[in-house]
Amino acid sequence: SCSLADAKWKEPRLERPKLAISLSIAEAAFPSSCVGNTTIHLRADKFLDSIEDPGDNYMGASVQQNCTVWMRSNMRIDDFCAVLVHEYGHLAGYSHIGEDGLHPEDIDHQAIMAGNLFWAPCVKLVPMRYR
Repeated sequence: SCSLADAKWKEPRLERPKLAISLSIAEAAFPSSCVGNTTIHLRADKFLDSIEDPGDNYMGASVQQNCTVWMRSNMRIDDFCAVLVHEYGHLAGYSHIGEDGLHPEDIDHQAIMAGNLFWAPCVKLVPMRYR
């Protein structure tokens, strides 16, 4: 069964509403000096395509030094949120798990930095019947 709220749920189609919903989750997950001072480029597909190696498919990218994030378009809200959280992890100084062993004891953040898109606060943005 689903609640009335679930029955009325609609996927945000545009990136700005997805960003508005996801930003507080990302900022809470990885507090850093970039919080409130981040430039986020939405629909940055051409840029992301230009930096990836053949066979890669970057959903996002970030540069810690200037607090900048690039996000690919056409992601479902929970994926958009998880990618944004992942990029905020980089802004906070986290690397991909296994690259340099940074923060290996931080179990809460290991999955998202390993590229797992199932970050619980983001998954909860989509009602169960739509997952």
